[in-house]
Amino acid sequence: MNDRYTRVTAPAGFDGQGTRRDYYFKTRNGAREFRLRIKRWKAEQKSPTDTLSFDDSDKRWLAKVTPQTAQEASWPSGVAGALAAHRKDRGLHP
Repeated sequence: MNDRYTRVTAPAGFDGQGTRRDYYFKTRNGAREFRLRIKRWKAEQKSPTDTLSFDDSDKRWLAKVTPQTAQEASWPSGVAGALAAHRKDRGLHP
């Protein structure tokens, strides 16, 4: 069993922390996903936008929401569009 951890240092300001902070992950995939989160956060800090961004877990969650639980027509257009695109990519019904 691998008892080693992968350390990722997050920059100051990330997750509301005032200083740099080390995060430890048991898996390389966990560390890689965290680095991507930091990368997206840095890009957002450089050029804040009014657009929405969804990662894969957000898209999976949105795909599970059905019209019976929520009216898609009342959702913001960006959310509804992302959901429709994800369903199309997965070959799911609209």
